[in-house]
Amino acid sequence: MGGIGLPGILLLIILGLLLFGPKKLPELGRALGQTLREFKEGAAGVMKSTEQEVPQQPTQVQQAAPDTTVEQAKNVQEVNKNLPE
Repeated sequence: MGGIGLPGILLLIILGLLLFGPKKLPELGRALGQTLREFKEGAAGVMKSTEQEVPQQPTQVQQAAPDTTVEQAKNVQEVNKNLPE
């Protein structure tokens, strides 16, 4: 299941020329490119601000696994006490 291929692209170009004419088509392409560029910059800004607002914090271990020793369980409890809430 490939893309539209060369015949499909040619058909779209011909339809675009018939619908909008040769003078209007470059303006539409330029506007579309500018819109996509602004969307990409906006999305990158949102991603960057989200990363800054939500710092990565360690999560608390709820309980030790059944096969852990008592000493390991105490270590888990100590780690949980030292984590910020």
